[in-house]
Amino acid sequence: MPSPLFRRLRRPPALDLDDIQATLLRARPKPYFGTHAILEITEPAAGRELLRRLAPRVTSAARWDEPQPSWLALALSYQGLVALGLPETSLASFPANFRAGMAARAERLRDTGVNAPDRWEFPSGTPRGPVAVPV
Repeated sequence: MPSPLFRRLRRPPALDLDDIQATLLRARPKPYFGTHAILEITEPAAGRELLRRLAPRVTSAARWDEPQPSWLALALSYQGLVALGLPETSLASFPANFRAGMAARAERLRDTGVNAPDRWEFPSGTPRGPVAVPV
């Protein structure tokens, strides 16, 4: 049965899998080993240039099942988007939970005790503009 969101549409929307990074739609490969590079954006233009250069190397959902020695994904926090210089109208379009960040919602996310934000590795939980590059 189609989702209520799409009931009024004559056809469900088609997803362009080449334009979606694999980690959003697919499970991680097994066995899995990952490394994350956490970058801080200090200059909006340089940050946008970095993303422009990395984008063609991000593993797409279209070719997730092809054998690969490694894959690349990108993750940006709300503060990362702010640091990139996105217009306020775009920033305001994100859900309040994303804009607040994980540290502000730590209690609700059960990130308490040994998992509390004050125990997170820097820059997690700070207002700095991080970009995570899992490889």
